[in-house]
Amino acid sequence: RLIEKYFRFSLITITPIITLIIVIKPILVILIASSDFLSSLKLMRWMLIADYFKITSWIFALAIFANHKIYFYLFSELIWYSMLAFIAFISMYYFGNTELIGFSLIILFLFSTANYFYATINAYKSLFIGNRRKLFNLWIVSLTSIIIFSFINWNNNTFEWKNLFAWIIFILLYANFFITITEKKFILSKFYKAL
Repeated sequence: RLIEKYFRFSLITITPIITLIIVIKPILVILIASSDFLSSLKLMRWMLIADYFKITSWIFALAIFANHKIYFYLFSELIWYSMLAFIAFISMYYFGNTELIGFSLIILFLFSTANYFYATINAYKSLFIGNRRKLFNLWIVSLTSIIIFSFINWNNNTFEWKNLFAWIIFILLYANFFITITEKKFILSKFYKAL
């Protein structure tokens, strides 16, 4: 039950954050580094999608730790990082292309998520029994939202206000559909208390 709540909370919080970063990534790169680093947006557009998979895989990895399957986790991570290093080497040395690294991150994180999810389901047979469909729908909607925002902003090297307004509308709809009334009241009380 705790993993289920943690999974839901993570999806509800990371989706708005990742989609916002996708929308404002040109501004972030300029603020953090300089406009000379705008070429890094080609790698960043892949990495933000991959981060969604990695964050969800970490949630399942925590369940594996709780079930004392540390060797399984370490072995999985060793394989994953070895494959990433190999792909990074090949893409930079032979192709001179960082975008291939970003694309391979998505594939590797997807396999990592599936691997940890399978291990978690085997460790906890009753996991997600009651809310499996709702959580899966939330996961799919979140992933789809991230992919749509990535597609809209795929080649943007400049900030566009219309995309920020689209993000605000998305957040309002997302919150309306996926955050419960109790959670909304809790968030508003914390917000008013902070003011």
